This record gives sequence, C-alpha cells and structure tokens, in this order.
Amino acid sequence: CRASRSCRPISATVSPPSRRTRVASQFYRGGCYPVNDARRLGRQAVCCGYDPGMLALVHGSDGALVEERSAELLRLVRQTDPSVEASRLDGETAPPRAVEEALTTLSLFASTRVVLIRGITKRLQREQRLLERLAPALNDPPPGLSTIFEETAELTPTHPLVQAVRAAGGQIVAAGQITPGNSPGVIW
Repeated sequence: CRASRSCRPISATVSPPSRRTRVASQFYRGGCYPVNDARRLGRQAVCCGYDPGMLALVHGSDGALVEERSAELLRLVRQTDPSVEASRLDGETAPPRAVEEALTTLSLFASTRVVLIRGITKRLQREQRLLERLAPALNDPPPGLSTIFEETAELTPTHPLVQAVRAAGGQIVAAGQITPGNSPGVIW
C-alpha cells in the first residue's frame, strides 16, 4: 500500500484463514481491512491504494459500508494531497453533460481533483448512450483526476459499469454485509 508502510497486500497472509477471518473477509471483501479489525483478527492491515488518476467503483447492499469505503478512499487521497478538490454528483439527477464534464475537466485551484458520483447504475441501465459517452472519459482521464463511483447495490461482474471500470483499469471495491447466516456468533 502506498499510503502507509503498515499495510500489506492480502497475498502476504501466510496462514490459512480461520472461520472468523473468513467471515470478516466477507464483511471486508473489498480488500480494505481497518487496522483495528486486522489486529483483532490476527491479520496484517490492508487498505486500498491510491494513485493519482485512480478509478474506483465501490458497491454493496449496505449503504453505510459503501459510504465508509468511499470515505476511506477519499481520506487516502487527502493524505497524499491535502489541497485536493472534491466534487460530488448525484448520478441519478445530474444532467449527462455535467457528468461528462466532471470526468474531463481539470481543477482550477488544486493539482488533483476527485469526483465522487453516487447512484448512477439505474440510470446507465435506462440510458445506454450515457455509458458510451462516459467510456472515453474513463479510459483517458485528465492528469490528476480521480473518480469514485458509489453504488448502494450489489453489482454483478456483467454489469455495464463494472465492465467499464475494469476495462479502464479501475478498482472494484465490494462493501459486504454480515448477515446472521454468515456470522460467527457475537459481532463486536
């Protein structure tokens, strides 16, 4: 992880995971393990990395977890560059031109810019042309522009937004949810 030396990739874990670790990894299946939970689970801390020009899709059925993962990515960006300009768009109500401009415009006041687009998947399913308009912006972003898509829905690998983010080389972060069926018992 570029943000902290205490972070190691998931592949650095040597021992096989216990049931409690497997359940926690379902909870944090996006690969972002907060340091407190990693220590309690006997694992190394893992966090999502940040590179200028990052593209990420954070999705899951639990809105609070999705917002937490997005906030974690935004914190990583702010640790790297405290003067970052952050823009938020509602993907459902923002005009297509505004979304396209947000993904292609540089910041006037900072060297880096983060655009967080919340809830655009239903609109992409209704308006196929919108994804066609956004794909070039995702594949060739301006220098210093990072984009985070935030979706409160479980997206399959065949979803058009997932495919577009993967094709552009972005991260897919699934914010899972612990349910009574996969709980080891007491949840701290």
